[in-house]
Amino acid sequence: MFMSHRKLYEPAFIDSGFCDWKNAIRAFERHEKCDCHREAVASFRSISRVGVSARLDTQLARDQQVAFKALSVIISSLQYLDRQGLSVRGHVDTSGNFQQLLKTRSCDVSDLATFLQRRNSYLSHAVQNKL
Repeated sequence: MFMSHRKLYEPAFIDSGFCDWKNAIRAFERHEKCDCHREAVASFRSISRVGVSARLDTQLARDQQVAFKALSVIISSLQYLDRQGLSVRGHVDTSGNFQQLLKTRSCDVSDLATFLQRRNSYLSHAVQNKL
């Protein structure tokens, strides 16, 4: 430990990096009691006043926006194929007009590609028929 401006600090946690893993628990406990750690924790708490539930709500709202946008693109793609009188499916699922159209549209709508990677069940025959 070093004295710097009347505050104790461990250089391993601030300057040089920690590597004494054999005595890690003791070093962590000692560091928690240092003035610089307490000051850093207090500073972090004052900056991040947003709670976990608020962050989860924000993420849920974002996920819902992505899903809405992606489903809108999926439905409009099916409507386009229907209006043009084109088949939705091909001999192989990945070669059908619907899948290829969505692949093309995902280049323009980045949320669509993300949504389809997580939820490819929206491309199933049953869902296509319902939509």
